[in-house]
Amino acid sequence: MNEKVTIDLPKFWYRLMYVKQEFRIDFEAFEIVSQIEEGDKPPVADEISETASIKGYIKWDGCCELEIKEHLCGRHEIVNINGVMNYIYDLQEEIFEKG
Repeated sequence: MNEKVTIDLPKFWYRLMYVKQEFRIDFEAFEIVSQIEEGDKPPVADEISETASIKGYIKWDGCCELEIKEHLCGRHEIVNINGVMNYIYDLQEEIFEKG
């Protein structure tokens, strides 16, 4: 517990960092500014924003506090944020259902 985990979500252009607490998961998501694509391999983050765009926590029961500090330039960015949040909810279910 309390170990920071980092996961790149290149499909949504975000790097997620989270820490599992006893009854919640604290998280921050940083925008991936650029990615490197090589053939059939998944894209790799090349440059990451220094400031978290999404911050918050999600509790064991699914309740969530969320702060979004992002200038949005189109619908696709809401789709990306939604993808990150869906990933976080899946993570919450996996962690707290396993005990």
